[in-house]
Amino acid sequence: MNATSRQPRPEQALSKQGDANPASLNADTERPVLAFAHANGFTGACYKSLLAPLAEHFNLLPVDRLAHDPAYPVGNNLISLRDEWLACLDAALGPLPAAGGTGRKVIGVGHSLGGIVNYMAALKQPERFTASCCSTRR
Repeated sequence: MNATSRQPRPEQALSKQGDANPASLNADTERPVLAFAHANGFTGACYKSLLAPLAEHFNLLPVDRLAHDPAYPVGNNLISLRDEWLACLDAALGPLPAAGGTGRKVIGVGHSLGGIVNYMAALKQPERFTASCCSTRR
């Protein structure tokens, strides 16, 4: 099985705090999709209070447990985690039109590890992202 054909287990893909229904995310085209990848040692739910004010302007799509799926083992250069993040986006939104789907582009946001994984995903699949933002703490 190659990295692009793997899918995250449903219980790991998305946080209950976000708009996890692909139909609602793709139907509400008034608000852009903000996909959030967390730092290591945290879950998506830890960012609930940070993301909540953004829900008025964005469809929120936080991943709950990035880097815990054995199908995407942590290894050199975080390549598997990048692929897991892209698979989470495909699972939530469907593939992009160029790949025969109806999925939407996202504004990718990540904190620390999530920011780096998000950036790597945007480099691999720029057609998925309208913007990418990573935050770290000095």
